[in-house]
Amino acid sequence: MDEFNRYYGEKNSNLRCSALLIALNKIIYENHFNQQSFCAETFLSKHVYDNITCYRSENYQFKTLAAFFIAANVTLNEAENLFHEAGYYLNHSTMHSVIRFALEKHLTLYEADELLFEKTGKHFFTFQKNNS
Repeated sequence: MDEFNRYYGEKNSNLRCSALLIALNKIIYENHFNQQSFCAETFLSKHVYDNITCYRSENYQFKTLAAFFIAANVTLNEAENLFHEAGYYLNHSTMHSVIRFALEKHLTLYEADELLFEKTGKHFFTFQKNNS
């Protein structure tokens, strides 16, 4: 049973992620992101960039995808479709409402983080901008 679960989970994950990785790479290409600009715009690591551009199957965290979509000015409809590809669905939580609003209004990552902090007292990103 464990062997089947590992096999099925790996096969299912790879199939699900392949469409997602193709779409993420298309967004990178369309935004002319290289490793340096990707990291600067999204505040994500070069490890994330490398995993996407090398088509490595990885389960991306919701916040990672949200940061990428907000930074790349992905439409709300496209973001929702890609969240679904990754196994996520936008609900009516405050965080998801802020992400939905940020995508609709083309907010920057900083603006989305400030809005989330204002509404919840929590920051969206672990890495915070320098307030100086």
